[in-house]
Amino acid sequence: RKESSAASDVYKRQAYMWWNFSAAQGFEKANISKLAIEKKMSSSEIQAAKKLSKDCVKKYYIDC
Repeated sequence: RKESSAASDVYKRQAYMWWNFSAAQGFEKANISKLAIEKKMSSSEIQAAKKLSKDCVKKYYIDC
């Protein structure tokens, strides 16, 4: 069960990251989706997702 939960956490962080990128480009539906997934995340998960986003930008969106 822990593995399933850990995988789910990774998927939520990645989903948040990509919705965040799209929302930043002005896609309102992406922002709505980002806010919806944010409600299912803890504050530490959100912080991790934001860090993942910053790291991805630094890597020019390669291997995100």
